[in-house]
Amino acid sequence: MKHYWNPYVHLRLGQLYYEQENLDKAADELARAYMGAGIAIFMEDDPKYLEFLETKIEI
Repeated sequence: MKHYWNPYVHLRLGQLYYEQENLDKAADELARAYMGAGIAIFMEDDPKYLEFLETKIEI
C-alpha cells in the first residue's frame, strides 16, 4: 500500500474501511490520522469513528 502521510487521507480511508466493516484496516488508518493531526481531525465528522478508535488505542 502506498503511504500518503496526509492525516486527512488516512481519516477518509479509515472511515471507508469502517463502513465496509474492515475493522483492522479501519483502526490502522484512523490511528494514523490521529497520530498525524491529533483529536481535532475527528471533530468535524460523525463521533462513531473516534469512539471506535478509542476502543483500539489509548487517546
